[in-house]
Amino acid sequence: MKPGIEELHRVQSPAALPIGDVLRGIESRIGRWAQSVELHIVEVPVDGLLWERIAPAYVLASTRFLNDPARTAPALRTVLEDLI
Repeated sequence: MKPGIEELHRVQSPAALPIGDVLRGIESRIGRWAQSVELHIVEVPVDGLLWERIAPAYVLASTRFLNDPARTAPALRTVLEDLI
């Protein structure tokens, strides 16, 4: 059985990233399934908060930022809405 998107994100993403919730919200707003997109989030070992989009589908993010769902959800929404 092919793993679903939620299972893939649990394996490849920090636990705090609410990717599934953000995608469901976007899909609900646009009234259709989201097209398949590729998003690369590179965790960088820096102090403080960092979320820097360096290309359309590439983001640099600090561990502290990635572990805060209140910050990651709006940041993810912005990036994913541009990609979908």
